[in-house]
Amino acid sequence: MATVDRSYFQIKDFLYKNSNKMPVHVGYGYYSETPHIIRKILVILEPYLKRPKSNILEIGTGSGYLTVCMNQLLHENSAILSLEINLKLLNRTIKTVENYYANQGMTLNRKQTMFLWWNGKRGIYSRSPFDVIYCSGLISDEEYNKLMYQIKPQGILLGYDWETDSSGRRTLWLKKWYKISDMDVRCNRLIKCEHYYREMMNNKGLLKLNDIMGGLAKEISMNKYSRVLFRDEE
Repeated sequence: MATVDRSYFQIKDFLYKNSNKMPVHVGYGYYSETPHIIRKILVILEPYLKRPKSNILEIGTGSGYLTVCMNQLLHENSAILSLEINLKLLNRTIKTVENYYANQGMTLNRKQTMFLWWNGKRGIYSRSPFDVIYCSGLISDEEYNKLMYQIKPQGILLGYDWETDSSGRRTLWLKKWYKISDMDVRCNRLIKCEHYYREMMNNKGLLKLNDIMGGLAKEISMNKYSRVLFRDEE
């Protein structure tokens, strides 16, 4: 991550005070993750990225910064597929990523790190199963089930989810679901994300929190894959 310049993937018109610490608008209503969240994601994914024959799915290409960070760690016999629903954003990001590598005197291996125009909230069965799925937006119960079917045993799903306590207060978390088997999934809270986005809202007054995260807040409910919480990492 330290070797990839985040500012290269940002639109200058959308930069503001604390942009190096906060989510930044990348256009078309999308925001980049904070460096703190990216760092945590990469720590979790690094063992999967570095081992051979890993199949990694990124849902939401965004600015391309996370894609490039993952590619830096990727084993030569593994692959990343990045899905983006917004074609204009995807085309711009592909050009940005290719220019980034060209400026480094390198060429992106498009057979190893692939981009696809696709609504990925339900995954992509034709390319499954995956060792890792990272979803940059909120995950509904229906989407959660469809994504979990596409993950290998001992694989993981990373994504964002709301929790509501007994007082009705909602908290947004980055979570990791670890698939032990088809009927046994364990969940970790990783990072409490809400305060990052609230601070950005207070600074910029751009969008409602739910719009920033790309979906409506929801309650956690039980389904086929039990969302058992057994440990907080932060």
